[in-house]
Amino acid sequence: MNIAITELKNASLIAISGRIDSDTSPEVARAFQSVQEQGHYNILVDMGGLEYVSSATLRALMAAQRASRRNGGEVVLLRVPENIRNVLDMAGLVELYKIVDDPSTLPELDGVQLETYPAPGSAK
Repeated sequence: MNIAITELKNASLIAISGRIDSDTSPEVARAFQSVQEQGHYNILVDMGGLEYVSSATLRALMAAQRASRRNGGEVVLLRVPENIRNVLDMAGLVELYKIVDDPSTLPELDGVQLETYPAPGSAK
């Protein structure tokens, strides 16, 4: 799993790739906490490179969304792979997040180059 945090003008971008299981989900929670402790509550989460999330990951996402909303912000999910979206849907969490498939529509990302990932099922 890889996590990269980029501070933007009006938001923080957290790009997560790989697999997030119960062993690595605390790192994700710490990434959210570190951004929020700096007073940044508008968080864009680029999930384009995610392959797997555990239930612990879902708890970390929910905690981040609660803290952001309490402070006037929001966690927005970007480029959510279909398998991860299905997990969010089965857990009843899709309605809790704004999900953006085309990040170029967000003014916060103007001029920001997001990582590119192979299409699901293609050779890496």
